[in-house]
Amino acid sequence: MRKNFLVLSLAGALGAAAYSGPSEVNATYDCHHDIMGPIFEDVCHGTTHSSEIREMRDRGILTGYSDGNFHPNETIIRGQVATLMTRAFDIPVPDTVSEDLYPDVSSSHHYAPVVKAVTDAGIMTGREGNSVFDTGVTLHRQQMASILMRVLDMNDVERAEGNGGQVTDLDDALAVHQDNIQALQAHGITQTTDGTFRPMEPVSRSQMATFIERTLAVLYTDELGLQSMEMVDPYTFNIHFNRDIRDVEWDADDFRLRGNTEHLEVIDDQTLQIRTDYRLNYGQALVLYYQDQRTTLSYERERSDIRNVNVDINGARVDVSGNSQLTLMIQVFTLFWKVLMVLRKVQKKGLDCK
Repeated sequence: MRKNFLVLSLAGALGAAAYSGPSEVNATYDCHHDIMGPIFEDVCHGTTHSSEIREMRDRGILTGYSDGNFHPNETIIRGQVATLMTRAFDIPVPDTVSEDLYPDVSSSHHYAPVVKAVTDAGIMTGREGNSVFDTGVTLHRQQMASILMRVLDMNDVERAEGNGGQVTDLDDALAVHQDNIQALQAHGITQTTDGTFRPMEPVSRSQMATFIERTLAVLYTDELGLQSMEMVDPYTFNIHFNRDIRDVEWDADDFRLRGNTEHLEVIDDQTLQIRTDYRLNYGQALVLYYQDQRTTLSYERERSDIRNVNVDINGARVDVSGNSQLTLMIQVFTLFWKVLMVLRKVQKKGLDCK
């Protein structure tokens, strides 16, 4: 199974210029008094990007600066991104480089090994007609989209279409990046509430951590052959694969939704059924983890999306599929039926007493 290593280097490797845009991670709030403590000295739990930063830190993939800070709002430069790409996506890095790579990247340049690695892999290219690499130039969001989509293409991941909605500011990006931006949105690697992508904005360290974590989740999901997830009832979910899974020895302890996995069963050649001890209520969502790594499969329970409703009518258990209105009608009918049965018993008892 693929092991991915993303190590955000210390000050010498990731000392980028400060980003003066909107704060994404609250660096002024002192979270040392919280029970869980800080993720880094300047990253608290529950802030934007904090769950992805924590996930990657806990997996030994991400580290901060030597002073204990992460500096989440600093922008990231192209040389640093080249380093991250090689470590996150298993791109071989040569020990030495014998030739000058670009006019601004000589064979002895600090970033020469990783620049050669990402160039040879086709993950990153030079700028201004491939005349310079610009290791110290800030990475922008549209460039990030193309880099990550090349990673997915390199790993033969089928490009997602029709998911995530249309990017409303796609025309603000250069034509060469537009298809990659839309594909990145369709994969759920970038998500915005208003549909904008902001292609010309610089990428911060916290954003890059999240983008890479989501890309790793897409690769992992594709590697496992996972396709979709549906709710059978609030405790039970069907996990669909795009391959035959009957010969695999599955372990219930390897799967994590919410609560504990009580039962796992192969119900057909491409479907696993998982039952947990946690009831998923309306408005709640869950994400599927396998062997403690996140996949892209998730499920959110809505009132209009009820798969099975269990109704007990006079001792007979019935499974009824339908929507929330039908459920309400069944509940009303069930209550009416029970009241009617009680009244009949009372009436019969009264007649027997005469």
